[in-house]
Amino acid sequence: MGSIENKEKVAKNNNKKESKGKQVYNALKQVSPAKAVTFLKQLGTLLVIIFIIYSVFSLRKCGTGEALIDVYTNDQKGQITLSPEQIASIEDIGEWVFLEVEAEEMVDTVRKNMILSDDALSRIYVGTLHFGINMKTLTGKNWITCHGDTATLRLPKVKLLDTKFINEAKSRTFYQEGSWDNKAMANLYSNARNKMIKRHNTPENQRLAQESAEVEITKFIKAFGFKTVELLFAK
Repeated sequence: MGSIENKEKVAKNNNKKESKGKQVYNALKQVSPAKAVTFLKQLGTLLVIIFIIYSVFSLRKCGTGEALIDVYTNDQKGQITLSPEQIASIEDIGEWVFLEVEAEEMVDTVRKNMILSDDALSRIYVGTLHFGINMKTLTGKNWITCHGDTATLRLPKVKLLDTKFINEAKSRTFYQEGSWDNKAMANLYSNARNKMIKRHNTPENQRLAQESAEVEITKFIKAFGFKTVELLFAK
């Protein structure tokens, strides 16, 4: 009798395992390939974030000739510093854009004729104005200083980075009567550029660009392990 009861228990356990296995199988069948791919991407992103966090906390204290100290197991003072190579890599960013403004301007010119009808030329110019900081203009070693877990950055004024922002490939002639030489075209180009600068290089856009700079630069510097970031922009 005992042998028969044991066989019945084993059979019941096997049936339960098969039932659970079928449930898992059926559940997996209901997961679409798209959802599976999304899950794998999310898992990959999580692993990347974990790797970045680990890398940030394994930064080393360099640049002063002192011994290398792991930032994660830092000394009692909690001092964090950046090596000359790290500072140079920040400067190598070059033109750091924080605001882009799309612009379109129509300009025209008229040339009087004594006998025939007047000549006229009207063109539409399209461009993108970039506001930001040119990190290449940072000079000396004191533009960034570190004290404990605080980094202080002395930065140039956020401004229009380049005056050659017109995209001539997107610009077009709206109306033309008569023939016009390169000098006339250059005058229209210059006129359109000046109007765009006057219309969009405003205190409001500079303020918006600086607010964006404060957010992005703070986030960037904190990735090195600093808890507090102070930004001092030139006036």
